[in-house]
Amino acid sequence: MNVAASPYRWLLSPLKIGAMTVPNRIMMPAMHLNYHRDGCFGDDRLVAFYRERARGRAGLISVGGFAVDPAGAGVFKSLLLGLWNDEFIPDLRRLTGAMHAANPEGKVACQLYHTGRVSPSRLTGLQPVGPSEIQSRFNPEPIHVLSTDEVQALERKYVEAAIRAREAGFDCIDVFCGVGHLIAQFLSPVTNDRTDRYGGSLENRARFATNIVAAIRAALPGVPILVRLAGHDLLPGGNTHHEVARVAGLLEAAGADAFNVTGGWHESRVPQITGDVPTGAYAWLAETIRAAVGVPVAASNRINDPAVAERILRENRADFISMGRPLLADPHLPRKLIEGEPGQINHCIACNVCLDSAWAGPARCLVNPAAGREAEAAAPPSAGKRVLVVGGGPAGMMAAKVAAARGHTVALWEKAPQLGGVAAIGDVAPGKREYRWLYEDLARQVGGDERIDLQLGREATLEAIRAARPEVLVLATGGHPVYPDLPVPEDAEIEIVHAHDVLAGAMDRVGRDVVVLGGGPTACETALHIKEQGGLDGETVKFLLVHRLVEADELRDMAMHGRRSRRVSIVQRSARFAKDLNKSVRWTLLESMEAAGIASFANSTIRSIERDAVVIAAADGAPTRIPCDTIVLAVGVSADDRLHAEVRANLRELPVFVIGDAAAPRQATEALLEGWQVANSL
Repeated sequence: MNVAASPYRWLLSPLKIGAMTVPNRIMMPAMHLNYHRDGCFGDDRLVAFYRERARGRAGLISVGGFAVDPAGAGVFKSLLLGLWNDEFIPDLRRLTGAMHAANPEGKVACQLYHTGRVSPSRLTGLQPVGPSEIQSRFNPEPIHVLSTDEVQALERKYVEAAIRAREAGFDCIDVFCGVGHLIAQFLSPVTNDRTDRYGGSLENRARFATNIVAAIRAALPGVPILVRLAGHDLLPGGNTHHEVARVAGLLEAAGADAFNVTGGWHESRVPQITGDVPTGAYAWLAETIRAAVGVPVAASNRINDPAVAERILRENRADFISMGRPLLADPHLPRKLIEGEPGQINHCIACNVCLDSAWAGPARCLVNPAAGREAEAAAPPSAGKRVLVVGGGPAGMMAAKVAAARGHTVALWEKAPQLGGVAAIGDVAPGKREYRWLYEDLARQVGGDERIDLQLGREATLEAIRAARPEVLVLATGGHPVYPDLPVPEDAEIEIVHAHDVLAGAMDRVGRDVVVLGGGPTACETALHIKEQGGLDGETVKFLLVHRLVEADELRDMAMHGRRSRRVSIVQRSARFAKDLNKSVRWTLLESMEAAGIASFANSTIRSIERDAVVIAAADGAPTRIPCDTIVLAVGVSADDRLHAEVRANLRELPVFVIGDAAAPRQATEALLEGWQVANSL
């Protein structure tokens, strides 16, 4: 493709980083994937994962982080990859060799890491270290305060690890200075109260970082050095973008060739990568750093749309784009742009399944079940089969897509006039607008695949299935919303509506005093969606802000739910709201609910319903009367297994796979994985 004529010509143009030419401006940053064991590769999983990303033709891929010292190898509930001795080099040569073979023009960086005070001793067997005694809320262990000599010894370990990285075939070095780990702990006044030359002034707090960069530059003169830098601590009393810009200048003077600017610390209570963060919202931090240095700067965080990435580059806000989760979701995103096929991209939907799964095990991806399973993909069968998939929700579409790609003859029946299932309303909830990509991408790919006989408005009956004569049947028929039997009196002036209907647009059925029954993710998201109706749009907020017409606190309240806000309560039997939601997403949802003024009643049940109120009882039996004109039901779904029962009784020789909610209610991650696994097994 002619890059000059591409709508993504900025994104696809080459970039010089030091003496190194990167073929395009898409960088995949290092990600903690947990595809290894005890600091070592163990098997081919990590190699297969990164080989596939290299095939996707990203210009620069950073791998890691690699711990430079065992005491700094603990993160979440697992260990980082290691690079503190020469024993790690053979595995790394295998990795870089595979990546360079898959994309000879692409470049590979090695990210050097030390987690500092957040490294748990239960993982490393060593006391966590830091610049000061100040503990982390993520790891409230006593900290060993590094002496001046120990700090200098760690500086040497960074250099030794960088030299090993070069011996292992990496093209450049990536020094990690972000998210509240060791170097960031030295940089920030929140965690550094030292009185030696590594504490006090900004220049002193930056000395650990600048010494590391300068020493690597001296040891490896021609090797590009990238720095992953938090553009703002996002912590009270921490470094702001102003201080970080000065730090960047010091690092450039020490020898840094480029910066990848992320958001704040993991310990910050400001959302950074969840779906409620606008796309490209943190590009301003890269722009601030870019104004302070003379080397390339990457924008990072919530850039999952190539059009947004292109605009950031076109507006000279950054020089290249860091896209981690988008390349987890689709390793071939760069190649599809290069080849003029942006419509084939599987977009990251900012669900954070990857991050939350990596807390305790291998990273997973909701929209790309193959992520981390590249080595498991079975060889295509010698002969294809006739596969009938019933149900056009995400699980059914995934099964049809993968089965067709493996050479089977696939028919997909969906009784509705459109694909998507219940996922087609999921993007209405706050922070989930990009969930539309989940069903839009799959629907576009399935609908455009000539190998798939797509039949919309087609009801699947036993006789229709028998007449179609499939060799394999996949049932993805979803579930039914549960409607509990409520004690509603005849004179009640209360509308009862299901959450699915509200999300589908039935706000005209929702009154002023709303009680949501249920405490799962759908219930919480629906409650917040209702509460936010009537809030100001972004353009109006900007107008009021620019002209100082409203005070900040009042403007915040108006932006969230306007002046004529509904009164919303949410009632559930169990103790924890949204307990099945990903940890990194759950806290932002619950904080948003609290900020919006939603009244939450846990451990509570309905005692009675009056004409204009709901009376609930807490665990201790104490009653609470809640004025109510609308009850919104969100108490779950039950499996739709009627067709399966018929088929099992009458077509016993037919191999049948039941996936998604048709088997049992489950999260979308599991449903899509089942679709992929079933199709991959055929």
